[in-house]
Amino acid sequence: MKCINRYALILRPKQPFLDWVNFFDPERPMTIEEIREEPEVYLLPEIEEPEEQQKYLEENCEEIFWHQLYSCYTDETLFPKDLSWKFFKVWFDWEILSIVFDTLDKPIRKEKD
Repeated sequence: MKCINRYALILRPKQPFLDWVNFFDPERPMTIEEIREEPEVYLLPEIEEPEEQQKYLEENCEEIFWHQLYSCYTDETLFPKDLSWKFFKVWFDWEILSIVFDTLDKPIRKEKD
């Protein structure tokens, strides 16, 4: 096992995200426990200072926010118009882990654009 040169962002939706999901699928409403049980993980650059980590998130929150929405619904017309840092903080809890291990001795495969 080798430590990789990335940090991990663990993102958990909060109530506003759940409300948005349930608004467009009222037939099968989810609970907060269900939507938070398998959080998404994003690899980040190694940034040691908490202030710099937050700055990175602020600068990249729209793309991460969009990805979270798209993982539920691919119709972008359903997305909130404001994907700013202000709303990111309202819609998500997050945690950044500084030690990430790769347990495999294989190259990481990335999806093609």
